[in-house]
Amino acid sequence: MEDKHLKMLGVKLAKTLAPPPPRNVSKEENKGEGKHIRRKRQTSCTDNVGFDARNTFQCCAGIIGAIQDQSSCGSCWAVAVSSAFTDRYCISRMKAGNPPAFNDPTARFSAADMLSCATYTSGCNGGDPYNAWLWTYTSGIVTGTDYTWATGCKPYPFPPHGTTMYTAPACTYSCTTAWNKAYSVDKRFSQMVYFLQGQGNVAAIQNEIKANGSVVAVFDLYSDFYYYSSGVYSQPINGILIGECRDSSKFFVELMSAVLSLQKFHLALQILNNFK
Repeated sequence: MEDKHLKMLGVKLAKTLAPPPPRNVSKEENKGEGKHIRRKRQTSCTDNVGFDARNTFQCCAGIIGAIQDQSSCGSCWAVAVSSAFTDRYCISRMKAGNPPAFNDPTARFSAADMLSCATYTSGCNGGDPYNAWLWTYTSGIVTGTDYTWATGCKPYPFPPHGTTMYTAPACTYSCTTAWNKAYSVDKRFSQMVYFLQGQGNVAAIQNEIKANGSVVAVFDLYSDFYYYSSGVYSQPINGILIGECRDSSKFFVELMSAVLSLQKFHLALQILNNFK
């Protein structure tokens, strides 16, 4: 495999940095409670009932089921987090009795803004979704649709099925000229950010999705993932795939200690989130 594939999967090759401290978020910005960061939460669940968020949150079914093409850019971390943020924003409004319409661009949030401006990330060379979530808490995120729809403050800049390896645009603090709202006014913020880790938290993740909608998941990336085609992915072999190099016509897998061992997947599942 070439380095292109690593970038497409969003492998973060840069040095891992500590996340920024949270900023104080006003009531006017969030209009809710629980504005703090939680690192870990334990809970339990005993039911094994199949679940599809599109059925539970029917007013948001179209938004939850929408899939964005990241093109030839290792931006899955940004696309996943902005998509989950969009889903959860819709669900929170639905619970308040004011769900957004499917074609309302003010309810779609920008992977482009996150890709270019989120701190402690590496643009099209990958990023940590936890840092991306922290950025939605400390700095907020503006609106923005996919490349095809092309509306909102910052729509996605790259076309679907791109064949050129793209570079993230420079961060700008302004919306497109077609969007009639100031960048700072267009921002929306997360009310809290936390992560769960380990097999013991599967039930807690299920409960979170059932209660509030989409989450973003990360997992160890193995060499056999390149051959995944469909169904629930499971990993039967040992070494973790961190980087690759090529010598003449031969390909070699480099098993390293840990430049990156986590990749993100959109657990909402934007396609189909079933628990059985």
